Amino acid sequence: MITDFQRLQTVLKDAQSGNVQAREEIGAWMVETAQMHANSSLRFKKSSLSGSSLTSHVLLKLVRGNTIENAPDIPYLIAAITRASRELLIDHYRRVESRRKHTQVAAPSGLPWFEQVLEEQGVDQKELDEALALLQELDPRKASVINLRFFCEMSTNQVAQALGISKSTVESDLRLARAWLYGKLQGGE
Repeated sequence: MITDFQRLQTVLKDAQSGNVQAREEIGAWMVETAQMHANSSLRFKKSSLSGSSLTSHVLLKLVRGNTIENAPDIPYLIAAITRASRELLIDHYRRVESRRKHTQVAAPSGLPWFEQVLEEQGVDQKELDEALALLQELDPRKASVINLRFFCEMSTNQVAQALGISKSTVESDLRLARAWLYGKLQGGE
């Protein structure tokens, strides 16, 4: 497992240049990262979706999208993994919710960090996904901070290292992004 982000960046560039060993190494890192994310995302839920199933679907989506070839850097890869996981989870929960409406079986709760917001404010998971996608368009760094901190459950120090910014910048971005998301989910502009 690669742990040093600078080394990982070098391996990514080598993989994009056609180095088979580097491609295998980046692929192994992506599998491990996707598994970690899947396990943390599903940890609080009673769900028919398993971590290995989510990981497989995420990797398939990333391979089909030529993610390694198109990735400018490691934070992009991490964001792609979290985005794919989030989209697949939301799609899964929509299907479960649809079935629940017809069978009256309790559906799993929302995503871990937003669970309280979703329940207390009656926010639909589709609205949340759309708000996160808009944040990605408006401010990619803040969207990356949210994805890494809450969906990958990285510490602020790990997020700072992954994005190459200071811990205080991460904390500031978190405050601003959360406030923006809160406003957006409340129907604000």
